Amino acid sequence: MEKAIQISYDDLFEESCRYASEAGFRSIAVGYTKVVGKSDSEWEKITENIQNTLDKYKLRCVQSHPHYYYPLLSSEQLDDVMERDMRCAIKSSAAIGAEFCVFHPIIAISSGYCMKKSLEDNKAWFSGLLECALSCGTGVAAENLPLFTAPGSAKPPAASNYELLAPLVDFFNDEHMAVCWDFGHANQTVKKEHAELITALGNRIKCTHVHNNYGNVDYHLPPIYGNTEWEKVLPALGATGYNGPLTLELEFPCKDEGGYMLASFIRHSYDCLDYIIRKNITD
Repeated sequence: MEKAIQISYDDLFEESCRYASEAGFRSIAVGYTKVVGKSDSEWEKITENIQNTLDKYKLRCVQSHPHYYYPLLSSEQLDDVMERDMRCAIKSSAAIGAEFCVFHPIIAISSGYCMKKSLEDNKAWFSGLLECALSCGTGVAAENLPLFTAPGSAKPPAASNYELLAPLVDFFNDEHMAVCWDFGHANQTVKKEHAELITALGNRIKCTHVHNNYGNVDYHLPPIYGNTEWEKVLPALGATGYNGPLTLELEFPCKDEGGYMLASFIRHSYDCLDYIIRKNITD
């Protein structure tokens, strides 16, 4: 499977792309969450800079992560500024060749994590995102969320579950609407059923976030650190016919000024991803 890594567009974007290319990556995902409140002309310059950087280091963009709402913000609390940033990121993603833009679903928290209302709210919300994506030549993907609960509540967000993602994608019946399967989030929320849910989602999964944890905190560690059962979940993904990238979504712990530790971390992360692929996936 193709190996990719998500890189945030920030002051270290070009430096990180260079290290990714030197480590062996040929594909990246672009994270837009630090690009906030920019004008149309600024977005044009950002998109041009990203494309120039990709060309310079012989990289391609396979997916993106636009802005997203905090998981404990209830689904009726949409924000005009955030919505504009999301659509600007979709347009930028399309321009640099991303096949999917990954979004966190919104959750009907004020209605007690109601699955039915969460689904209906997401149908309406993703309709607008998908319309924007289709108009400029890309797609959108809904991501399974990590374990978040509101104060005083023991119920996890509905978006952690197959019961929301499958009917949401099926509602649109469009190849440009998909699931992004986040392995680290699933390890927190559905560990025992992890492989079974991948199988159930099947070809709805068209992109991934790869990271690891120990089932408690969403650490976004390189894949060999933690207790995700790669020997079960990666073959399950392969059995669905998935042929997209395995995209690392990691927390970079040390962005040193000289770049040595960042370069080392990216090289090590590439090796970790290569290891779990070679050990658990057979062509």
